[in-house]
Formats: sequence, C-alpha cells, structure tokens
Amino acid sequence: MALLVVLLWGALVTVLSMAPRERTLADFHTALRTGQVTYVIYRGTPVDLRWSTGPLFWYHADRSANGSYAPGALLRDLNTAVPRPEATLAHPRQGSSRPGRSACRSACRSTARPGSSAGPGSSRSSS
Repeated sequence: MALLVVLLWGALVTVLSMAPRERTLADFHTALRTGQVTYVIYRGTPVDLRWSTGPLFWYHADRSANGSYAPGALLRDLNTAVPRPEATLAHPRQGSSRPGRSACRSACRSTARPGSSAGPGSSRSSS
C-alpha cells in the first residue's frame, strides 16, 4: 500500500511539472523577492522560464512575453534572492514532439550557478 502511495505521489508531481500554469515575468520576480521560488529551469534568449514554489506548484513564463530578459539578468536576480533557488539550464531534447516545452531530466541538465564548477547531475549543496 505504501508503495502505491509513493508511486501515485510521484506521478502527480511529474504531471504537474510537465504542465505548468502560465504566469508573467512580474509574477516570477514577485515570487523570487518573497523567497517562494525553490527551483528554476531556463532556456534561450530572451529567457523561457519554468519555476517551482514547491513540488506541486510549477509555473511558466513564455519567452515571447519576457522581452529582453537575458540569462545574465536572470542569474543576477537569482544571486540576490534569499534563499537562493537552484537554477538549471535546460537543453532541448532532439526529436521532441513539443519543441520549447520539453521537460528537463537529470541527464540533460547542468547546474547554472556562477562561480561553480558543478557539472551534470550534481546535487544542490546546503549553505
């Protein structure tokens, strides 16, 4: 029974992260300033953002609505956030049936922390 509960929880978290709610860049900045953002996945210039405020709450801000928000500006904003969320650069999967909307798996990401030499699959260190 416990295994079934764990599997159902994992399925729910996966489905919710693959279909995030649409939000604006202003919504992202508000959540970031209030310390609610725990994880960020970004891609391209202007930045296509996907962020989480918990395992069940994922949001997306489309790059067309983000104007000139570049990865450098995103990383500066993340560096000033307390607590600092984990950020990941998403690499598009080859042959994806939904370009621009692919979920990032641990095999296709690298930790994007300025000054860090962490590579793919590295875990977040506690500070």
